[in-house]
Order: sequence, then structure tokens, then C-alpha cells
Amino acid sequence: MVLGMPPVGLRTNREFISAPTEQAIQSAQVFINRLPEGCLVFRMALSQSGEINFFHGNDDDLFQILIDAEGTVSYYGVVDGKEVGDSNLPPENLPYTKLLSFVDRNK
Repeated sequence: MVLGMPPVGLRTNREFISAPTEQAIQSAQVFINRLPEGCLVFRMALSQSGEINFFHGNDDDLFQILIDAEGTVSYYGVVDGKEVGDSNLPPENLPYTKLLSFVDRNK
């Protein structure tokens, strides 16, 4: 999967939506390329501020990865009954094993 530059400065319902930065897009590519095979099914969304969000699971049981404008990664989820999360990580330092544990539990 390759991410390209989206249109800059989209406007919907009188609200300005920022496009992701080049750093965010590069980090998203690193994140996607490092995903374990069992974690390749996810939903993706852009926030109004241009942050790139990846969601694994469903609305009731969610593991979320957020990539901000600087390209740093934050994550949050519940794995083995414990809340896990961290922020301001380079995508290479995301604990992919926690994400895989979450996905495996929800199969």
C-alpha cells in the first residue's frame, strides 16, 4: 500500500481540513510496512488537523495508532485486560507485538 499526498486544504461544512504532512505520510508508510501479517486489516482516517489514524478492532474494543504532523506515533488499546499506550514514538519503536496480541485475541 502506498500513500500519496492528498489534496491540500479541503473544506467541508465551513470547516478547514489540513492535509497530512510529508513527515506523517512517511511515518505511516513505515508503520504499514512494519505491520505483522496478522495486522493488515485496519480502518484508516484523517483528523481535521491532518493526523493519520489507524484503527484495529471495532468501536467497543479498539486499538488506535495516531501519527501526528511531526511523524511521531501514539497508541492506545487494551491487551490481555490491561490498558497499554504511549506517545511520541518513532514508528520503528511502536510495540508491534502488543498490536499483534490485540488482533490475535479478537480473531
